[in-house]
Amino acid sequence: MRRVRAVRWVRGGGGSLAALLMVMLSVTTLTGAAPAVRAEQSREQKSNLIGVSGNVFPWEPNYAQFQALLDESNAGWSRTEIRFEQVHPAPGRWEWGATDAVVNTYAERGMQQLGLLAYSAGWASGQGGSQAVFAPPTNLDAWEEYVSAVATRYKGTIRNYEIWNEPDVAFFWDGKDGGDPAAYLELLKRAYRAIKAVDPQAVVVSGGVTGTARGAEYLNTLYDLGGAQYIDAIGLHGYVSNDGLDTTVYPEIIWPLLSKARERFGKPFWITEFGWESGCRGGASACSEEVQANRIARHLPMLFSLGGVARVSLFQFKDPGDTPDYYGLTRADGSKKPAFTAVATIATQLAGTAFEGRINRGDSRVWDMRFVGPDKTVDIVFSNAGDRDMWFDTGANSVDVYDINGSRQEIGNQGGGVNLRIGINPLVVVRNRQEPSADRCQYFSETNNALCGRFLDYWNRYGGLAIFGYPLSPLMWENGKMVQYLERMKFEYQPEAEGTDWAVVGELVGRTLTSGREGEQAFRSVANPVASGPGGSGGNCQLFAETGHQLCNTFKSYWEANGGLWMFGYPISEEFAEVNRDTGEVTVHS
Repeated sequence: MRRVRAVRWVRGGGGSLAALLMVMLSVTTLTGAAPAVRAEQSREQKSNLIGVSGNVFPWEPNYAQFQALLDESNAGWSRTEIRFEQVHPAPGRWEWGATDAVVNTYAERGMQQLGLLAYSAGWASGQGGSQAVFAPPTNLDAWEEYVSAVATRYKGTIRNYEIWNEPDVAFFWDGKDGGDPAAYLELLKRAYRAIKAVDPQAVVVSGGVTGTARGAEYLNTLYDLGGAQYIDAIGLHGYVSNDGLDTTVYPEIIWPLLSKARERFGKPFWITEFGWESGCRGGASACSEEVQANRIARHLPMLFSLGGVARVSLFQFKDPGDTPDYYGLTRADGSKKPAFTAVATIATQLAGTAFEGRINRGDSRVWDMRFVGPDKTVDIVFSNAGDRDMWFDTGANSVDVYDINGSRQEIGNQGGGVNLRIGINPLVVVRNRQEPSADRCQYFSETNNALCGRFLDYWNRYGGLAIFGYPLSPLMWENGKMVQYLERMKFEYQPEAEGTDWAVVGELVGRTLTSGREGEQAFRSVANPVASGPGGSGGNCQLFAETGHQLCNTFKSYWEANGGLWMFGYPISEEFAEVNRDTGEVTVHS
């Protein structure tokens, strides 16, 4: 999708450094030795969920510095370009030296690789020469030979391949907007057959289409043509120009279109490019390194909630030397942008985890993406609706909280969990997975809210749905207390009473709802009680001197059977009938 990258590869004039080095390093042939790869580093600290579109080249300045930064990023995989015109510039001619060096760069870091197989050379497209051609080759036998040669050379080092780049974009498909799914399918078939013949276990990913309605249409057409049998995963690019993924358009319109297309294939998404510039080219709205970091940190974890997303790759690792303030996580001189620290923080904490789901917090503008591993739960959470206080249940003594600047804060248990102030910059909240209460929640689709921990225990123990109704809000803080609203109650946590039956109590909702009505007849104290009123009968009433009101008949029986004074408190009115202004229904209250 980013044209500057492609133009830079094929620029003429005095010749590019990459092209020069391709000649200098072309010392092996198709039958030469496989790349010499040192023993891989341990992958335990690297995230299998997050990768980078690699552009760290051994012939560039600051190479050693970038190698160290790759390790520090803890990105678990790299998208590595292996271009047709670079490794097969002429019939019978193969040049592997520069590509070997790049592949080894990532293999030495213990990173998995997604080999991008793409484009054509002039000689394979009826134009003559070795120049890059951003259109499907007319010589499909030459294309298949190229794919087979790559899979053979890098077998055991590269196990994943992406076939073409953005085939729905005019720039990468012979100037045709929307591409040509039928023509692309022929390339895909040939590539799938060649790769699987060499390595049956290799993963074949379709070319990353744009994350737009056009991309969804392209995928649906490819499926209709039978493309599902030639891929193991669906490539997708997650850019959103001048906007955020968390606005209405993407979650409510674009995401469902893409998700439905993916569901038809029955294959996962691999988001093989995603990112933001730190500059303002093309009307981009980030325009600073700090905003770039915020956008990436917010939206990288959000992409997993699209549904069926297996991996996300950041485009790209570093800014090119001639394009400052580009999509890189670092600058061209090897210095870190804030986005590098944000991504490294997230990747480090997500190592060994898998995406579990988005946690409903009762506000669509609050995003909480949960990832779980065998020993930890990680929430990445932010708010687009101003600062919010949120409760995270835990049984451990403390919780680790990281901001996108890499700062860590250990926050002590505040009586079953921790309360955090959430804002527009994401927090990474890490909890011990073995804690018995950390993820003890029940979600209610009827109101799109959940009850967790002690509140869930209280709800189950003292009557559940029949007594309290469904939760109407997420956990929240009011006047220094953790509370949650339900249809017929408001729960309140009292940490000072931890260990007793009074750690969770129900607020006196009746007092709150009827405040200001004390002068009405039904709310006046009864000096001489009579068993009158809508449901009254002579001998089945109880007067409570504390409030001067009585309970009678069915209300009295229900009160006694479901917890009495401890659960409901004293009556504050007599029985009376009230008309619902919206429905006209008459309801009897007490």
